Amino acid sequence: MEISGKMQAALSIAAELAVREEGPMTTTAIARNTGLSVSYIEVLCAPLRRAGIIVSARGPGGGYNLGRAPDEITVLELARAVDPDAIDRPRHSVDEAEASKETMAVHRLFESAATEIKHYLESSTVADAIEERVNYRQAASVERSRSRSVWDEAASHSAVAA
Repeated sequence: MEISGKMQAALSIAAELAVREEGPMTTTAIARNTGLSVSYIEVLCAPLRRAGIIVSARGPGGGYNLGRAPDEITVLELARAVDPDAIDRPRHSVDEAEASKETMAVHRLFESAATEIKHYLESSTVADAIEERVNYRQAASVERSRSRSVWDEAASHSAVAA
């Protein structure tokens, strides 16, 4: 089990569509907001559409919308749609009869970790990702404000000293 770039990009696309206020969103608009290329977005939208995660609208004013509410789409579902091999890849099997206790312990540890990651992705939704993004942007905004305040204060002290 690995978290691939395709999975992260699919989540970014779904989050953009989820916060869209009206009408379908074009791949150009998604690209502008996510930093992904239009061609890569088109490649990822095909399996997302086949999985029913997004729907497309053709013609003028066309583009993509989410197929369901953001809190109904799990991150695991997105991941399986765009990169099923990374999620469902058969794990390395170990012959328990021939493996050492240490080898088996390590194997079980990684099996448990992969299972936990799947459970986490299954319990996380597009809505959760949007909430995290909002929290991150608010924290970044507060940090920028603090930085500006420090620089403004330093500049005013410099002006007074001059």
